[in-house]
Amino acid sequence: MHVILSTLKQLAIIDHAAYGAKFIRAKTAIEKIELAKVSFNNNDYFSAYLLSHHSYHLFPYFQAKELLVTTGKELIDLLNVQFKIDQSFKLSPKLIDKQLNKYKNQPISEWNLFEVNSFIEKLNYNSKTLQESINILKSINHDTKKFAKSQWQKDLKKQKVSMTDAKEIIIGIAQNVSASILLSINENLLKKSTKMLSLVNLSSAQQNLQPIFLKAQVDYFPFQTLIENLSLADANNYKGTHSPWYKNWSKIENDVLNFDMNLLDYPHKTKIVSQQLLSYLNKYDKSNVLPKIQYQNLRALNKNHQEIQLLIKKLSIDKVLINYGLPKNHTDNV
Repeated sequence: MHVILSTLKQLAIIDHAAYGAKFIRAKTAIEKIELAKVSFNNNDYFSAYLLSHHSYHLFPYFQAKELLVTTGKELIDLLNVQFKIDQSFKLSPKLIDKQLNKYKNQPISEWNLFEVNSFIEKLNYNSKTLQESINILKSINHDTKKFAKSQWQKDLKKQKVSMTDAKEIIIGIAQNVSASILLSINENLLKKSTKMLSLVNLSSAQQNLQPIFLKAQVDYFPFQTLIENLSLADANNYKGTHSPWYKNWSKIENDVLNFDMNLLDYPHKTKIVSQQLLSYLNKYDKSNVLPKIQYQNLRALNKNHQEIQLLIKKLSIDKVLINYGLPKNHTDNV
């Protein structure tokens, strides 16, 4: 390394126009290598990598290459983090705030099933992919102060939470309205079944109430279909046909809309169901403030983490070199 520098120095004296700039680059590259070694010995892989990157791309000394590859291997997983983030935004719903406002203010009977299902699925994918990026980031255990990993991780968590909140708001609005309708149906069927049981025998009451229950099922069917579709769309985030929350919801619907050939128990059962439906009304209030989406697009996130993005850019340039630039186990000697 110093032999090369000495040779270039002599050549620069002989022909400064041809070799002067190259000598300066070679000299600066050695200075960067020395600084990189100090950072490396202090376990500051971030600074050691940036310095060795600068050195190697000024002048390709083998020592700079060794340090670049060694430190780069400790940070290369940041490219996988960025890839996951890119994917999450690439398939994310557009104008999430605007869509949330639309669903909040539009009657759920007017929701387009295909569009709202797609919205839920994309929010779930976004949330899942962001969590994968967070998991990779957590696995990088080196000194993180230099490249603000902790702040990056916090912002990714906030973004993931906002995606989850957005999804839950959509499902919550649908459940809120449907619960209100079910409560009204429940009260109506309770009154009619109680009255019918007081006038005729059980067999006649069941026969006379069947058309009334059938009409209630038909009236509620659009809302039942919406909730079922939302559960199926949300189930992509879980292992199963339906989301975990759907089992309890479906049971409530069945308890309201069917007396299962045991009409005498129906009045008691519906009083319990009323309390369950009230909990949905209290949990999901349409007047609730909509969640604030941390970042609407990838550019906004990257702009807030420019130091990270500088590192990502350099790692992208060196990716092939880091993965294949040195013989196996050679870096053990650095």
